[in-house]
Amino acid sequence: MAWWWKSKRQQQSEEWERRRLSDKGVLKSQAEFEQRLNDNADLPDGIVWQKAYTYRHLMSKWFASLIAKYRYDDVMSKKIKTDWLNYLDLLESQSTTNFLAGESSNEKKQEAYGAEAWQMRQQYMAIEDGFAAAMGEEAIKELTRVRAAGHGSFDRSGRKPIAPEGFRYSPVSLHPYDEELKPK
Repeated sequence: MAWWWKSKRQQQSEEWERRRLSDKGVLKSQAEFEQRLNDNADLPDGIVWQKAYTYRHLMSKWFASLIAKYRYDDVMSKKIKTDWLNYLDLLESQSTTNFLAGESSNEKKQEAYGAEAWQMRQQYMAIEDGFAAAMGEEAIKELTRVRAAGHGSFDRSGRKPIAPEGFRYSPVSLHPYDEELKPK
């Protein structure tokens, strides 16, 4: 009886993975992520500034391009979709874990959350690096430029263009929250 249960669970797991990695499943996950991204932009553990910019202006475009390029290569398509879904999950999880590290009053918990957030950050950055490498030299340069830019180079939502040299985004309104470019 145990072999039957294990086989049944394996079939269910494989079916779940097939649905998750189907075009429809990936699009649904991405749409849900983007809805949370928009809804949670004002929360302290939201995905904002450089991370939001990287997602909106680089990674989402690279994903679309790579998935189109490898549409008929099942192995590469599965790898790209898996990395993409992991990336979306890591962005959210890292933001939440990083927030918990800063909010915890217990020093051991702070350290544990901090180490976990750092590991998640390394993982999502590795996926960014992989996508940039798959896109080519220009993408690698763009990712490097975005990562080197200062904190004020990005608006909170990550929707606006990166600030030009000598400028930074500054809040001009709190309700609703809005930022504009200002000289440094």
